[in-house]
Amino acid sequence: MTPPHWDAHWRLGLNLELSLLPQTYDHDRWGSEVRPIVAWASYDWLFVVNPIFDQALAGRDASAGPSFEPAAKVSRRWGPLAMGLEYYASFGPLSAPLPWRSQEHYVYETVDLLSVDEFELNVGIGEGLTPASAGIVAKVIVGYAIETRPERAASKVSKGMP
Repeated sequence: MTPPHWDAHWRLGLNLELSLLPQTYDHDRWGSEVRPIVAWASYDWLFVVNPIFDQALAGRDASAGPSFEPAAKVSRRWGPLAMGLEYYASFGPLSAPLPWRSQEHYVYETVDLLSVDEFELNVGIGEGLTPASAGIVAKVIVGYAIETRPERAASKVSKGMP
């Protein structure tokens, strides 16, 4: 959460995750993630950086230590849509980063729907940039915000936040 009365353009956050995934999706199954979030936003522009640290809690990768998996986004609003680029990478363990050919790096061309309150739609086509990356990847994120505190919703509207 961004500190109260701080610069209206800056947003700070921290996402913490604990996961249990099916064996077919992740051979380590149990994992955790720390995702710091730093963003600058105006009405027309959004810049976001996420220096993500992923840690397997069980399985063969648990002893390797945290992996560095940064992500970034830049987008520009055009009417009810925002178009931009997103970058995702996996460098491997901090203690022994993988060689370039074994790292995963992706760039996505994305479109976000901005015209429906409390609804999120992000669609993108990504291209892998290294041999370890998959070729072409499509993604869709659908979300709905359930605002339980009316004063927060009113505050967002009065500040002109999307």
